[in-house]
Amino acid sequence: MAEQILHMQWRAQTQAYQQQFPHMKHCIIFADKKKAGRIIVDQTQNEIHVVDISVLPAFRNQGIGTHLLREWQREASETEMPLTLSVYASNPARRLYDRLGFSVSFTDDLYVRMQWCGENQTTAKEPEKKEV
Repeated sequence: MAEQILHMQWRAQTQAYQQQFPHMKHCIIFADKKKAGRIIVDQTQNEIHVVDISVLPAFRNQGIGTHLLREWQREASETEMPLTLSVYASNPARRLYDRLGFSVSFTDDLYVRMQWCGENQTTAKEPEKKEV
């Protein structure tokens, strides 16, 4: 029964991702010829968005996530697009994103939206306010 519930949850998540991110690419991560996780990325004309990155517990803390995100940072740099992602505010992965140069672009009670703009790009900034 647990397997059926997990399959239903996976199917619901997949359908929601497909509706929200129609250009997404779903890739399986391999390490030592073993399945180590997955990464889902949606690339549009305006940005590259990491929809989901999951590394199985046995493969965590081995630099796999860092390597994958650096590859997408290189792609974002080459295409001159921001690389974005959303993460639960309490997720320990935020430390990785901070370390890789992502900055917070939006936050609410649950999620933090982060963006990496590379060395040659600029983030959208608030207009400067001047007193007259």
